[in-house]
Amino acid sequence: IHKSKSKSVRLFSSSKTGPCASICSVVEPSTDGAGNGNVGEVLLYDVAKQELVRVEKTYPDELYDAQLVGASHGWGFFSNREDRSLVISDFLNPYASKSKPKIVPLPPFTRMPTCQTEVVCNVAMSSPPEPYDKDWGVGIKFLGKQLSFCRPNCDLRWTNIPTPFESWDSSNLMYSKKDERFYLLAPGGNYLCSWDLNFKKDNKPKFHELVLHNLPKMPSSRWKRLDSFCREDHWVESPSGECFLVKWY
Repeated sequence: IHKSKSKSVRLFSSSKTGPCASICSVVEPSTDGAGNGNVGEVLLYDVAKQELVRVEKTYPDELYDAQLVGASHGWGFFSNREDRSLVISDFLNPYASKSKPKIVPLPPFTRMPTCQTEVVCNVAMSSPPEPYDKDWGVGIKFLGKQLSFCRPNCDLRWTNIPTPFESWDSSNLMYSKKDERFYLLAPGGNYLCSWDLNFKKDNKPKFHELVLHNLPKMPSSRWKRLDSFCREDHWVESPSGECFLVKWY
């Protein structure tokens, strides 16, 4: 929702300080005449503490005409509505600087034939942008077949890779710190595709079959009802390195 002098965005992201859901951010132009930029208030929901958190911050000019398109490691991905430029920022992190949020620009998108870069499904990073890591990797899954990777500290452009199947529009991209690979879950949750941080050398993914054990014991009528619901599948990794397939009905 966009209103005069205000913005509203939503995301869900986790960081080392715990997961927070962003409810909205409201921005008002500075009225002190000192050129101190825009004053913003971020409203967050702390999942661990189950409480709302309000944080007042200076709203960066780079984000004023930008749309939040995803988040990873507590950093938000913001796309400019006019020129489609992309930056990541810790503005929505309640523990980051309130007066000088960090802004990291990323290379402009390049569109593959028959694909689009206007609608982002989700994003993933190998680590936060700080401290400096030459192999720091960023991945973006667009609506459709396009998947784009970049190592911002050494790449000047994105590496665009078509996903193996056309039906992977809603597949979620994640990065495994344990395996040092980006994973993309196939529809149905039976297979994974993966790429390492040397994605330029070989754009072909590895395929991994998921064999599920200890499924919940429920009557067939219950399974049949669940099959009639909309479902999202998420491949996630805990801080200890354990991986889980989450089926969200």
